Amino acid sequence: MSLRKIRKLSYFLLLLFSLIELHAEEDLELDFGGFDEEILDSSEEIITDEEESQTPSNFTLSGNIAFKSAYGYRDHSVDGVEYSGINQAQTALFLQADYKFNDDWKMRVSGDGFYDAYYDVSNQTFNDDVLNAYRTQLRFDDTYIQGRLTRDIDLKVGRQIVVWGKSDSIRITDVINPLDNRLPGMTDIEDLRLPTSMAKLDYYFGDWSLSCYGNF
Repeated sequence: MSLRKIRKLSYFLLLLFSLIELHAEEDLELDFGGFDEEILDSSEEIITDEEESQTPSNFTLSGNIAFKSAYGYRDHSVDGVEYSGINQAQTALFLQADYKFNDDWKMRVSGDGFYDAYYDVSNQTFNDDVLNAYRTQLRFDDTYIQGRLTRDIDLKVGRQIVVWGKSDSIRITDVINPLDNRLPGMTDIEDLRLPTSMAKLDYYFGDWSLSCYGNF
């Protein structure tokens, strides 16, 4: 093959490769452009989902589950029941449901229950009073409806806990709700109060408020 033909062939191959490279760059730009549009659309959808997720719900449900155990390191008996060693294996569940009717009225229903397996696996014999008090429990806690009657008057009716004053381990004015003294010294005072069925009326005037209670 002559030098002239080789030179022509080289020019032809160089032109062909240049056209292929130009075509590849155009395709690449089109592909990236498509990805840009898809990313933009995806971000718009994500924003829309976040806006929808921020819409508050009128109904909320919460709760917790816990396991409690106790160990007595000294010989200790009450009414013939020995409480040395492991004396509690309790599984407890708490649930609370809140529903908001509108900006002025809402409702809460809560309750708790527990089962203590110790009283079924222990070799001791327990009377009915002990079993009823310590083995199982199922009860309503805060269960009430609350709302605004007028601009200055609020009403709350149902099972509720009302705390007057605050002190450490001493109750002076906080005597509206009874206490659960089944396990004295082992439960925080915040968990000792038992809800009571009552109606609570609050009247607001300026920086002052007046509260009235009635048990039923």
